[in-house]
Amino acid sequence: MINYFVYRINASYDGFTPSKIPERKSGNRLIFNWNAYLEALDVGDIVLVYFFGSKCKSGISAIVKIYKYDLTEKNQNVQGTIIECSTDNKNPLITYEDNKDFFGRLLSLRKRGSEINVPREFEDKIYELLKENENLINKFDKQNILLPGSPNFLLYDITQTPLIDFGKEVSQRIKENNLICAYFIRPTQASWITQTPKYLPNITYAFNGLKRGDMCNIDFFANALDKQIQKYLDGVADNYGLVTGIPLCQDKLKAGEVDRVGKLSEAFAERKGLPYEHLFILNGRISRRLYKKKGFLTEKFIADYKQNLTIKKKKILKDLVKSGKGMILIDDVYTDGVTTSTVIDCCRNISGCENLEVKVTTLGLMVKVSNISDKYKRRLRN
Repeated sequence: MINYFVYRINASYDGFTPSKIPERKSGNRLIFNWNAYLEALDVGDIVLVYFFGSKCKSGISAIVKIYKYDLTEKNQNVQGTIIECSTDNKNPLITYEDNKDFFGRLLSLRKRGSEINVPREFEDKIYELLKENENLINKFDKQNILLPGSPNFLLYDITQTPLIDFGKEVSQRIKENNLICAYFIRPTQASWITQTPKYLPNITYAFNGLKRGDMCNIDFFANALDKQIQKYLDGVADNYGLVTGIPLCQDKLKAGEVDRVGKLSEAFAERKGLPYEHLFILNGRISRRLYKKKGFLTEKFIADYKQNLTIKKKKILKDLVKSGKGMILIDDVYTDGVTTSTVIDCCRNISGCENLEVKVTTLGLMVKVSNISDKYKRRLRN
């Protein structure tokens, strides 16, 4: 499923106005210097290019489909194919002036920076605005692009998505890793799945919205984690005295990304009546998905993560061990457990925390062959 992003350009900053699109494009493509939610992008996502400033009339003057992205250190950028654009500085495709309330709410989602994720609650309105341009909609139709917000973009009620059944659906490896997880999430590369349950694309779409900073389902997700803890810890939840989350790296925070795991952890802790602590600082830009996209080995990720991770409140962890209670560590997605196991290793390397009990809890378990039971595999293949 594709997603909408807005890329905001201040025409007063470097003189890039809609009229200069022909100069800036390469063939029929535009290049964006992208920072926030870079790992959340997918080929095929739609970017609405919003120009503003004293040199042009504010509004969306270009609509682009992501073609590819380059994540190397020197050339980090995103490239998109132009579907439609206006090069008239006074005549954008969609004007701010005619849609002040909508743009006011949408653009306020990120005060600074260029990239804005479009949450689901705005998708219907964006489709309505795009639909006003019949020529544009025809171009999408000819390219078989199914736009979010359109009548054919079917979404099922995520409240009907079943929680994972540990007794039947997860692999022995996951059970041995002592993991609590709420939902299966389908990665784009899971080509072996031939029989996809109707709920799986929708919960995956909602989950990917969270990855892009869409907080509209945060309470629902926190309740799901709470239900799984209650069900599978079976009365021993009192053995845990602290909730924390895998940190968002500092470069992403500076780029304006929402600390989604922190928000999820706080909401979950509130339901459990447990204290939440922001224990970690992760310097640089380090994420499992980014390192995979760059082709880096797992060993490099682990080494870089340990080198750049700071544990701020070591005394809290030491006191937790002395009290005989453990820590609930939350991540938004569990693929192979490398990130969570690295954080746990760093915690247990603290003097006095060698025996720290940690319960890893994740919102989404990736549908990988190694993560699910043989019985569930058959359900997805047949």
